Amino acid sequence: MTCTTHIAHRLRQTGLTMIELLITLAVLAILLAIGIPSFEGLLASTRVTNATNELLSAFAQTRSEAIRRGQRVTICISANGAQCTNAGNWNQGWIIFRDAARTGIVATPADILHVSSATANNIVIQGSAALPRFISFSSDGQSRTLAGAIQAGNIEVCSTSSALSDNNRARRLQINGSGQVIMTQPQNPGIPIGCPTPP
Repeated sequence: MTCTTHIAHRLRQTGLTMIELLITLAVLAILLAIGIPSFEGLLASTRVTNATNELLSAFAQTRSEAIRRGQRVTICISANGAQCTNAGNWNQGWIIFRDAARTGIVATPADILHVSSATANNIVIQGSAALPRFISFSSDGQSRTLAGAIQAGNIEVCSTSSALSDNNRARRLQINGSGQVIMTQPQNPGIPIGCPTPP
């Protein structure tokens, strides 16, 4: 046997047969079928958590700025990052601004302290009747309406992804009269505010 024949014989032995290739592809397809839904659920859960943490941080920053500056500071829904929006949900973005006149309106661009853009796809952030579009903190850190009354309520961060169960697709931010914000994971979300039903 020549050297060339021996090498060709070895190369033929190291290849995959058609049956081995089909078995490998079948195993790969099974693993993907098992893994993709789990990955989609993990991704959806991460998006809810990230959006919740971002909003929680924004509320804390607004309250902290009001105390530090000794004046009213407001956070509101904003689609353009320059003015408050009078319609829609929190997921379109928000701004934090100095609101010394307690108008709920950005007087000058210099009053804007922070801008946040829209949240990830499949995320809906809805406020209860008391917190539909803004939260305002007075200089003592309490959440107050523009008229000065106590402002308290809930905001829910919801995922519309069908990869999550009903009990895992929402986080609730509860704002009390003292201005503290508490995060919980509601069971059967949608009863208090109405998380959208997954498609």
